[in-house]
Amino acid sequence: MKNTYFIAVLLLLTNPLFAQAADIDNGKKVVEQSCVACHKAGVMGAPKVGDTTAWQQRTDKGLVQLTKNAIDGLNSMPAKGGNYLLSDDDIKDAIGYLLKSA
Repeated sequence: MKNTYFIAVLLLLTNPLFAQAADIDNGKKVVEQSCVACHKAGVMGAPKVGDTTAWQQRTDKGLVQLTKNAIDGLNSMPAKGGNYLLSDDDIKDAIGYLLKSA
């Protein structure tokens, strides 16, 4: 299963839609500043940082959908995790970091 995950990360980082997501350092900052409040402890079902299985379930729906959900919000997750100052590229960077960390 880990190999599948690495393939998903590779696809993420090489997909033209996610060209900006290659900034893993920015993604880490975004996650640490805006995402860990829910994604560290799994608040309300949020996939935890480093939880390969939970993130695999999200990537199975496609990276475009995963990104759309993060930008627009889904269920209990508000749009952009509630930080409306984040750009779409910041969200893509955060997703890149989260997938790499899984």
